[in-house]
Amino acid sequence: MKRTFAVLGGVALAASFLNLYLNFFFAVVFSLIAIGVLTFRNKKNAQLLICMICVSVLALNITNLAFKQGKAKDIKGERVMKSQILEVEEYGAYNRITVNTRVDSLRLKAELFDFSKGNYTQGDILTLTADLEEPSHSYGQYLSANGIQLYGTVSEISEINRGKGIYKGIYYVRNYIEGTLKNTLGSKGSAPLIALITGNQSYFEAETQRAIRASGTSHIMVVSGLHLGILCGAAVGLLKRFKARPKLVFLGGIATVFLILAICSFHISAIRAAITYVVMLFGILLQKRADALNSLGFAVFVIVTANPFIAGNVSFLLSISATFGVVVLAPMLKRMCTPFALKGRLSLIFERLLQILYVSVAALLCTLPIQIFYFGSISVASIFVNILISYAVSFALTLTALGVLTSFIPFVGKMVLILAASLGGYVMWVINLFGKAERFIIYFDETSKIIASLAGIAIILSIIYFDIRRKRKEAHNAD
Repeated sequence: MKRTFAVLGGVALAASFLNLYLNFFFAVVFSLIAIGVLTFRNKKNAQLLICMICVSVLALNITNLAFKQGKAKDIKGERVMKSQILEVEEYGAYNRITVNTRVDSLRLKAELFDFSKGNYTQGDILTLTADLEEPSHSYGQYLSANGIQLYGTVSEISEINRGKGIYKGIYYVRNYIEGTLKNTLGSKGSAPLIALITGNQSYFEAETQRAIRASGTSHIMVVSGLHLGILCGAAVGLLKRFKARPKLVFLGGIATVFLILAICSFHISAIRAAITYVVMLFGILLQKRADALNSLGFAVFVIVTANPFIAGNVSFLLSISATFGVVVLAPMLKRMCTPFALKGRLSLIFERLLQILYVSVAALLCTLPIQIFYFGSISVASIFVNILISYAVSFALTLTALGVLTSFIPFVGKMVLILAASLGGYVMWVINLFGKAERFIIYFDETSKIIASLAGIAIILSIIYFDIRRKRKEAHNAD
């Protein structure tokens, strides 16, 4: 088995679906069956041992968190809690805060709504009274997918202790970025750049958010592999340019990854991308090329093991499916496009255009089943939209980071951010043009969206299957 962690990632994701939508018992039984199958098929003792240990840890954590989730359901009514704020989201009439807390000797994560809009920040420790209740079934699944066990409304905050150390630093950096962009470009002009660099979409109007989903560009406004690849790639490339040693390149890459994670409040899609990128950085350190599919599988396995309910997190599913498309499906499409290659001066430009096309098509094809199932609609123009904005997004993100870093130089920082804002404005114009036009959108009812999702998965698997058969046939003929 050449791709051990790719297989383990698939096993973990399947177990997560069973755990969320059926019962933890089915997830554990599936994990044990997976161990049996891997034992039967694997001929290498080292790989088999890794598989058995990893799947056993996954099964134990599924059981542990399922019991923890069950006990959390019994915690209701007025409770006094000492909690540390992980994230604060400001809305019109209330704040939505995510906290770590301890209730009845259980360490839990809670989502609370505060209509008093207290004067607190990320990392602060609050002593509060909350009225805890049971959410609806669908919203409960959403909370579980985000690793949240408690849900309620803050009725009183009796004490606020200011956070120290890393939380204070993270909050300062995030606020500095958002403040710099808003002060330079205004709330409307800075909204796309804030979304690109921090993943915070709260500055968009509801209509714009709907257009983003309808145009098939949700992955762009969530910090993921695209954003991490651009920013970390720039940092690593700069270190390599100055001929830094592999250890220094590795440490510089790790520091950049952690900074980006902190800026986007450790969003799940960014964590997935970060783990994948860290594995690739280890490849640089060891001077070996990391397998992209194995790296993705390792990231999925780690995230699912940490939260076995993650299968209900749409942004996570979109992120891994898009990455899977780029890693697996894009090379296949590239081979299909080889006969159309040009020669001469136009060959490089044509090759770049083809690269954008097959990467966009591969990512879109793999995310289509999820978009149809969860959103009930797709845009037929989404491939065209992604092609139109791909380079603009890359340049806008790079210029935003550069503009924030040079913001202490008044003229230079402002001019760079204005240029980034013009690119961001172009991106939003394209998204609104196609996302708000009803003629480009196909809607599905409850039955047809399930059928369309399954058909999409079947088509993707068929393409992969026939490509594998073709490669094996070519290898056989070569021998």
